Amino acid sequence: MILYMRSLTLALCSVLFLNGEVRAAEFFAAPQPMKATVQKEPINTVDPIFRAFINIGSDKFTFLIPEKFRLGGDAEKGRLQLSSTEVDTVITMSFIGDSPAAPQELSPTPYREWLTTRYAGGKFVREFSRPAAGRTGRVFDVEWKGNAGMARTTRAIYIPTSAGVLEVTITSAAKSFPTAQTLLNSILGSLSASVDGKLEVIHLGNTN
Repeated sequence: MILYMRSLTLALCSVLFLNGEVRAAEFFAAPQPMKATVQKEPINTVDPIFRAFINIGSDKFTFLIPEKFRLGGDAEKGRLQLSSTEVDTVITMSFIGDSPAAPQELSPTPYREWLTTRYAGGKFVREFSRPAAGRTGRVFDVEWKGNAGMARTTRAIYIPTSAGVLEVTITSAAKSFPTAQTLLNSILGSLSASVDGKLEVIHLGNTN
């Protein structure tokens, strides 16, 4: 009887685990295709400053690209990547899943589970909320081991938008994470989203 109960418990746990995987797959849809362009800001600086523009249907977004970073990835497959040959930090952006119908804060549970699957064996060290693009995003810091056991830290933020939930991640060596936080804050601080299809852009070179 005891052996039967143990077998039944293991079977139920397996079913629940598989159902959880299915729910995660259903909750996070494939990243939405994007169109991305880059323009130089109309201001004279020693190093030029560039701004990224993203289009998803009638929804538009923009943000400033950090110095020494370049925009890459595959926008048509729904994934942008900001990287630098001089900075050991990688930033990614994707639109995954659907936003709540009302402009409310996201529930943290599915995103925590999503990151647990992505960074198996990682440890959550911080979780909080922060404003971005006029909405409230959920932020998670995860410490994990990279190649050769190198300590890495990833900060992931999930922001509800009219185009879906925007996922922004930044990953760096654990010792470089304070600098990575500053880079991410510069992106989120300049992130703007369109309202009813109209995007208001305040360029650095504007004098009024």
